[in-house]
Amino acid sequence: MQEIGFTIAAYPLCLLSASIKAMRETLDLVKKGEDIDHLISTFDETKTVVGFDDYYVEEARYAAKGS
Repeated sequence: MQEIGFTIAAYPLCLLSASIKAMRETLDLVKKGEDIDHLISTFDETKTVVGFDDYYVEEARYAAKGS
């Protein structure tokens, strides 16, 4: 695409489509009673991606003294 003059290409539905497919496949495995551990992030990974770690830093920064 760069060769024909584009400097950026956007794929606005790729991540949404991929996540929908992953959710359907995961739910199908749950329905069948099969293992899904290899497909899901750990709770710590999920907390980091969602931003909990940053939230906890800010929470500590603004916590009332003596709490």
